Amino acid sequence: MKAKDLFFTLKPLWENYDLKKVEGYLAGVSEGAMNDIRNKKESGYYQWLPVLIEYLKPLTVVELGGAMGASALMMLSSLPKESRLYSITLAEGGLEFSFVKENYPNFVPIVGDDLNLKTWPKELALGTTDLWFFDTEHNYQQLHAELELYKGFFKKGAVILIDDIHLNEGMFRAWTEFPGDKFDATTYLHWSGFGIVTI
Repeated sequence: MKAKDLFFTLKPLWENYDLKKVEGYLAGVSEGAMNDIRNKKESGYYQWLPVLIEYLKPLTVVELGGAMGASALMMLSSLPKESRLYSITLAEGGLEFSFVKENYPNFVPIVGDDLNLKTWPKELALGTTDLWFFDTEHNYQQLHAELELYKGFFKKGAVILIDDIHLNEGMFRAWTEFPGDKFDATTYLHWSGFGIVTI
């Protein structure tokens, strides 16, 4: 499916998404993060993520740049029990995944450098990943390096999400380098840019 078609297939479900569905998952989220999650006009991707997960039913999800875990919680709320979400983030003085207060059996949080493949658990076969979410350091060097490292693992049918593609010139340049069919969903999903790629 083309990236644009994927977005517009899910758009009506996203527009009518009820946050009450995920209240139980968000109990540990800060008020500032909750404001972002509620603000569909400025950061609608938060509410789009569970809609996408419910539609795709991915077996393996890889998130680069999990930070405190707000996006991970939104994805976990719709992730099938038999699926796994692997989320990696750099050490943030104890704040890493601090919003995640429960132990979710299908969530694998990792603290480390995503540019070191040895950081990933051995059971993760990156080439089986159905959904990728790139949201790490917001500069060309980082996103370009991630693309070069991971593009060999992008399988046919995979969906790739890239946040903040219009935050600066470097991010937009790196976004243009990604292979696959692309749709710029910035107008709908995030004031600083949001890209969808299908392989």
